[in-house]
Amino acid sequence: MKERLQTVEFIEDVFEIAFGDNAVNKDYTYDDVIIRLREFSDKALASESVPTNVIEGINDVCQELGASLSQEEVDCLLTKKNGGMYDV
Repeated sequence: MKERLQTVEFIEDVFEIAFGDNAVNKDYTYDDVIIRLREFSDKALASESVPTNVIEGINDVCQELGASLSQEEVDCLLTKKNGGMYDV
């Protein structure tokens, strides 16, 4: 019984990490959760592997042009998986 309770709590925690408070009681599937966690992981790995000076350079160019990019847009530019310009 204790192991089952731990499993339920684990699932609740994982859903919450992926989609926020009380996510286990919403219409998310296990596949939705895995996809979201993979996205988090990919973004974390991408941001770790891009040198700081490259990100600063992008931000400087955007500032000079009077444009702005969200962190998600910068990550997309720099991620090889998305066909980005930065080949890690």
